[in-house]
Amino acid sequence: MKKIVITGANGFLGKRFCELLKESGNKPLALIRNIEAAAGIKDTADISVVDFNEIDNLAGNLKNVDCVVHLISRAHILRDKYWDNDEVFCSVNVDITRNMIEACRLAGVKRFIYMSSVMAMGLLRDDILTEESECYPETAYGRSKLKAEGLVKSLCAKYNIDYCILRPPLVYGPGNKANMFRLIRLVDKGWPLPLGGVQNHRSFVYVDNVVIAALKLIDYEKVINQVFLVGDREAVSTPQLLTLIAKALNRPCRLIKVPRVFLKLLSLLDKGAVERLMGSLAVDSSKLVRFIGNFPRYPMAQGLQKTADWYLGLKRI
Repeated sequence: MKKIVITGANGFLGKRFCELLKESGNKPLALIRNIEAAAGIKDTADISVVDFNEIDNLAGNLKNVDCVVHLISRAHILRDKYWDNDEVFCSVNVDITRNMIEACRLAGVKRFIYMSSVMAMGLLRDDILTEESECYPETAYGRSKLKAEGLVKSLCAKYNIDYCILRPPLVYGPGNKANMFRLIRLVDKGWPLPLGGVQNHRSFVYVDNVVIAALKLIDYEKVINQVFLVGDREAVSTPQLLTLIAKALNRPCRLIKVPRVFLKLLSLLDKGAVERLMGSLAVDSSKLVRFIGNFPRYPMAQGLQKTADWYLGLKRI
């Protein structure tokens, strides 16, 4: 059994990592900043409180570790007052990544899995993205993720650490109250939505599909040293997504078609949100499928059903 360390284990994605690892009989070690962060993972992971700026301290927690899954990140939040501050994002997404790799070197860790983001490639793209597509990050978050990817590649090559970089689009699932949760709540309210005429293509990924892919890569017996896009099998338009959500909620989907100029006027109220609903950002995960086989495991409809069931459960509380 491999010894696995997870950073960012108290986040949405990290909690699911710990749950699925424990279910497989492999309880990970979670590195966290303070003991308060352990509340949601104390039953699924061993806990160690660390200072991510102290490389020697980090290395002391990585003895005999086979793989580090590095999830800790400053997230992209448009309403964050630092949402476009490169220095603030790099202080977490780049500097802590560097410290973790240096600690891996000192401790002799064999593999480093870095959770990046499709936003390292761009915010909106009309082309279907592959790992060979050019990267044009448009936000401080995306730029910091791409910079961290470069650091992973260069330092891991220098220190002979096998690496893997995963670039997911928006991750959804039970427990995440971010963008997909807001869409589910919007559909549940039953309001007419002026998005029926939108013709775009967007990729999303169910949380278990990301975690299962990473677990397969942890156990991969050969050298990896690769970047992978990881998304659900389906890329959908906004009307298709809303229809799937409505079906999962067992609610009607009231989509109406309006002139595109009206949607552009709405973007004056919340430019980022409307642009994401109208624009495209689709990924091709076929490279990952060829590499690990049998992926994705869950179709989008199933992932959305699990998410909707969780949402409806919250309403009953």
